[in-house]
Amino acid sequence: MSNDIITFKTFLDTAYDKGQYATDDIIAFVIPLFEEVLSFHEQNEVAPFNRETAIFITDSRLDIDENFSSKPTYNSAKIQELFKSIYSNQFDIVQREKLEADVDKGTYSTESVHIHLEQNEPLKHPAYVLGYNCFEILLDHHDAQTDIFCLGLVLGSLALSLNLYDADDLKTFTQYRQNPVQYNPRIHPTISALIKEMTELDRAKRSQDLYDVIHRLKFYRDYDIEKQVDLSNVAGWVNKELKERSQFILNKLRNRLFDTSRRNRLLFYKPNMRFVNLSVSSVPMVLHYQSIRPELLFTWNDEISSKVKGMKEIVLNKYLRFEDHNYLPSALDKIRVESQRDIQEYGFSQLKLVITFLNWHNLKEDASERIQSPLLMIPVELKKAKKLKEDHYTLQVLDNAAEVNPVLANQLRELYGIKLPDFVDLDEMTIQQFYQILKSQIDSANQGIQLQFIEKPLIKLIHSVAKQTVGNYKKRLRKSAGLESYRNIGYSYQTEHFKPLGLEIFKHRVESKPSFLEFLINDDIHLASQQLTGSNANERELFELTENASNPYSWDFDTCNMVLGNFNYKKMSLVRDYNYVIDNKVEHEVFESLFSNQPMQIKTHEIDLNKVEDWNHVITADPTQTKAILQGRTGESYIIQGPPGTGKSQTITNLIADFLAQGKNILFVCEKRAALDVVYHRLKQNGLDELCCYIHDSQGDKREFIKNLKVTYDDFIR
Repeated sequence: MSNDIITFKTFLDTAYDKGQYATDDIIAFVIPLFEEVLSFHEQNEVAPFNRETAIFITDSRLDIDENFSSKPTYNSAKIQELFKSIYSNQFDIVQREKLEADVDKGTYSTESVHIHLEQNEPLKHPAYVLGYNCFEILLDHHDAQTDIFCLGLVLGSLALSLNLYDADDLKTFTQYRQNPVQYNPRIHPTISALIKEMTELDRAKRSQDLYDVIHRLKFYRDYDIEKQVDLSNVAGWVNKELKERSQFILNKLRNRLFDTSRRNRLLFYKPNMRFVNLSVSSVPMVLHYQSIRPELLFTWNDEISSKVKGMKEIVLNKYLRFEDHNYLPSALDKIRVESQRDIQEYGFSQLKLVITFLNWHNLKEDASERIQSPLLMIPVELKKAKKLKEDHYTLQVLDNAAEVNPVLANQLRELYGIKLPDFVDLDEMTIQQFYQILKSQIDSANQGIQLQFIEKPLIKLIHSVAKQTVGNYKKRLRKSAGLESYRNIGYSYQTEHFKPLGLEIFKHRVESKPSFLEFLINDDIHLASQQLTGSNANERELFELTENASNPYSWDFDTCNMVLGNFNYKKMSLVRDYNYVIDNKVEHEVFESLFSNQPMQIKTHEIDLNKVEDWNHVITADPTQTKAILQGRTGESYIIQGPPGTGKSQTITNLIADFLAQGKNILFVCEKRAALDVVYHRLKQNGLDELCCYIHDSQGDKREFIKNLKVTYDDFIR
C-alpha cells in the first residue's frame, strides 16, 4: 500500500475525534465499498472481510483489496446446527441472555450470549464477533449474504460512531442495533432500517439483495410516487375525496366523535381486568418451552382462523390454562356480565375479539412511546356453561367480517395518510394479504418505517447461573440447627438460630412471593410468573414472553396477542353513518339550514294556549310544555333543552300523542334504554302501546315485533 492509504482499523482510532458523521457523509464514504463488493458478487466471488488489512481508506472513501477476493464457501450444516438450539416451532426467540447472580451482593447481571469475544473458543450460539467479520466465516461459510452482514457492520459502526474492534463498542452496537436512532437521533430512518436488516444474525431475516441496499442508500430521501398502492380495486377500500363544502363539514363533525385521549383503549390499549389476553393465557407453565404444542396456543393459526371464518363456536377451555392462570374465571365472568349489561342498556354488545394489534409510534408527538392499538376486531358472544369440575366458556363468532378499528384508522389517516377500510371480509382477504397492502402503503412513503408480521409469540431465553454460597449455607443451617416443625414450617427459638413460629408462618402464608433472585438461588422455590423454569438446579434455562424492541421506525402487525374485552364502542356506529352520508353525498334540509352561509330566518308562529279543545295531551303539562308541543305542528325543526327533572319525557310523551292524533308516523330514538322505557310506559298507561312498535335490539326483539304486528293486524280485520 502507498503511504497515503491507511487501513480501516487504523482510521477508526481517530475517526470520531471531530464528532459524528452526517448521513450524507456516511453514504458518500461507504458507497464505493458497497459497489466494489457488488462487483465481486457479479463475478461469483466474495470479499475478504476475514482480513483486517483488506479494507482501507483511499481518497476519503472506503475501498477493499480486490486481490484477496475469493470463491464462496458453503457450510450450511454447521450454521443450521448452531441455530437449532434457539429454533422453535411455537415461538420466535428474539433474544438470548446469560444471567449471573451475585449472592454476596444480592444482585444479578445479564449479558447477551450473542457476543463472542474469545476467538479461540468454539461458537455455541450465533454471535457478533470483534471487528467487521461474520460468525459464519468462523464456520467456514462465506457467501454473498455473509458479505451483506459485514457491510452492515461497517455502515452501523460509522452511523453510531463506534469501533467494533473494541469490546465495549461491540456491546453498545448490539444493544442499539435494532434501534440506532435511539443512540444517534441524526440517523435517517432509512439508514437505521438498513443497519437492522443487514446485521441480522438469522439469515432468513437478513437483507438478501445488495442491489436493493445500494439503491436505498443512494436514494434514501426519495419519495417514489410509482410505489403508491392503488386501493380502488381492493375490496373494502374506498377513496374518499372531499370536494364539496358539506363533505368537509361532515368530516369535521365525524372526527369529533373520535376520542384520542389516553383513556380510550381503542387507541392506547393497556391490559387490565376488563380484558383477557387469550394468547398469554394459553401458554402453560412448563419445564421446557419446546414441549408446548403450537396448535394449543390461542393465536391466529389455521384452526382458530378457520373457526372465525366459519363463524363457529370456539371452546376456550381447550386453549386457556385455567390451572396456571387462576384469574381467568373471574375475569371472563366480568367480561360476560358487562357485555350483557351493555345489551340491556344500549341495545348492542361492545364485546370484541381483537385478532390483530398494531404496535406503532406517533413520530410527530412522542416518537419514543410505543403505542399498542387493536387493528382488526371480530364481534363475539361469550357463553358460560356450568360443569362439575370447571365451567366451560365458549366464544360464538357473530360475523366473519373483521372490523378495522375506526379510531386507529382515523388517527393513521390524519397523521400519515394511511388509508384503511371499514371492514375486511375474511372470506375474500386473508390477514396476510391485508398486512401486505398495509405494508405497501407504509413502504411507499420511503420514511424508513418497517412493518413486521408477528405470527409466533416472542420469547426471550435466559440462561441463569447462581453461586452456591447462600444455598449451601441454608442446607447446613437446616441440618445443624435442629429446627422444630409445625405443619411443614420450620421454626426455632435458639439464640443462634432465632426463627419464631409466628414470623415463619407470616413468611410462608402471608408474605409476597419470592423475588426473581431468590428463585435463581434456591432450588425449592417456584416462581409464579411468566418466567418459566427449565430444571430444578442452580444452573437452568428460563424463558419469558416478551415484545420487540421499542424502535420508532419498526412497527409490528401482531397476530399473537388475541384479546377479548368490552371496548367503548357506543359512538363508533355514528362514524359509519357519517361515512355513508359523506360517500353518497346525502342531502338533508336540516343540515343545509344549520350550516347555510345565509343568515337564519327566524319564523314566529302565533300559538293560542287558550284553545284547550285543540290539545291532545295524555299527561298534564304546564304552559311552557304545551307551547313546545304545539310548536311541533308548524313542521319546523327545533330543540327542547333542559336539565333533568324539568319534564322533557312528559313533553315527548304528549308530543307523540299529538302526532298520533294527526295521523303521523313517529320514530323515537334514545341513546339509553332507560329513557325509552319511561316514554313507552307512559304511553302504555294511556292505552297507546298498541300503536307503538317497541324495538330495543334489532336482533333480539325481532320475534316480539312480528307478534306485535300480528295482534294489530288481527284487531283491524275484526
